[in-house]
Amino acid sequence: MQKFDETGRFIAEWGNSGPEKERLNFPIGIAVDSKGLVYVVDRDSNRIRIFGLSSE
Repeated sequence: MQKFDETGRFIAEWGNSGPEKERLNFPIGIAVDSKGLVYVVDRDSNRIRIFGLSSE
């Protein structure tokens, strides 16, 4: 997952490196709430990951 600002400038990245428990295995859905939190449905891990600006 990568986040960019409205001009296309890279801001942050999540879920592609680090310990196995922090990786996204098979993301199938995404939503953003009014606070800017990003929710990702990870099918193979049977979980919903929640990301903020800095990370999880």
